[in-house]
Amino acid sequence: MLRLKILVLSNSAGGLYHFKLELLEALLGKGHDVFFCVPDKQDAMFVQLLETVGCTYIHTPMSRRGVNPIDDIMLVRQYQRVAKDVRPDVILSYTIKPNLYGSFVAARARIPIIMNITGLGSALQTGKLKSLVTRMYRYAGKHAAVVFFENKANMDWFLTNRLVAPEKTRLIPGSGVNLEKFRPLPKINDDGVVRFLFIGRIMRDKGIEEYLAAAARIRRQHPDTEFQIVGSYEEERYREWLEGNDDVRYLGRSDDVREQIREVDCIVHPSYHEGMSNVLLEGQLWASL
Repeated sequence: MLRLKILVLSNSAGGLYHFKLELLEALLGKGHDVFFCVPDKQDAMFVQLLETVGCTYIHTPMSRRGVNPIDDIMLVRQYQRVAKDVRPDVILSYTIKPNLYGSFVAARARIPIIMNITGLGSALQTGKLKSLVTRMYRYAGKHAAVVFFENKANMDWFLTNRLVAPEKTRLIPGSGVNLEKFRPLPKINDDGVVRFLFIGRIMRDKGIEEYLAAAARIRRQHPDTEFQIVGSYEEERYREWLEGNDDVRYLGRSDDVREQIREVDCIVHPSYHEGMSNVLLEGQLWASL
């Protein structure tokens, strides 16, 4: 069997671990060498976990949501150095900056790249950068070997705006869920309280404001309800919104949401633009019991 060098570009080791671990393990199991570029530091837990399964870590600092052109130029140069040093046979990219800048580097180095679109992101929806990002994605789509989409609406948007040729697109039903890890289990609490749970990074585009507004309105009419939130602060301004908020219960961040899911009646995911969310797939397993 042909042994390949596979370079994975992403903006988070945690994202790779939670959503792509089984894929990476399958590639390693077939004898391929897997390298991953993330901005997380070497002592970060998820970097170490990915190294433990056999992946090779390459530190690539990145401002995930920043728009400083100097930072982005530095990221492109880092990707160029990595491509030169590793000489991968194929690049897999996830999230917007790895997709855009990875495709540029791949095209220059004549390395095939496979992009994964998990959602459109705010840059493609609104704002001053929409036109620029659209043009950059058109370039990326032109040079990509394949572009995977996690929902049909995102794929149709790319096709309507001619960002990628139809023959390069593939529609997949989300990242998938490990059925050995997420198994139906009986609910723990049975005290008559109806519990709702938001799981995700706390930011506007995830629908946190709508969730908080709904919690306040519903609890006024139905005090026997509880609204919970699990996730890290992507936008710090919401920390004040949650501190002292009697309508929601903030549970902090979690590296394993199974117990939180098991204790609630409903998963709420009001994201503005998302692919097939893993949160909903994971929650559906409990609903199927």
